[in-house]
Amino acid sequence: MTKGARAMAVAMMYPEPEKGGRGHKKERVEISSTLFSAKLLQQARIVLAHSKPLADAVLAAVKPLDLAYQEAVRAKQAADSEAARLDRQGGSIRCGSLRKRR
Repeated sequence: MTKGARAMAVAMMYPEPEKGGRGHKKERVEISSTLFSAKLLQQARIVLAHSKPLADAVLAAVKPLDLAYQEAVRAKQAADSEAARLDRQGGSIRCGSLRKRR
């Protein structure tokens, strides 16, 4: 099993990072840090949050984690820019329709 696949397996078991603080032990971080880096776990969580099929491909070692991460980041940026464009258009349409009513 690749390090990326191991990181994805942990990300699937624990999709949210562990919250530390006073008196809280960080057992999960200690266990996973011997198998792969914290950066790989962070990337795996981002891929998992964006696309379950991509995450499954990483877990099956069909796609390397770094390529899946790049794909997820590009898709997220495209979705964010599309959402921003729609917000801008929606705002101008609403303003225009209000002006016509007056």
